[in-house]
Amino acid sequence: MTDRGDRHRRAARLHKEAATRHEEAAQFWIGKGDVARADIEARHARHEQEAAGLETDHAGIEDADRRS
Repeated sequence: MTDRGDRHRRAARLHKEAATRHEEAAQFWIGKGDVARADIEARHARHEQEAAGLETDHAGIEDADRRS
């Protein structure tokens, strides 16, 4: 069975992957001259990066709890 820290690290990886896809989409839309879509994709990438950070922090807490 996977421990809680591992689940949060997996979620962090998924959020990072999503952030990368949104960053790529933002660049695509910039190339097409669609500033509105590029902005939304860039904003979405930032949210995914933040979510990844939260999941990583949560994993750290779970790991600390497990060690104590």
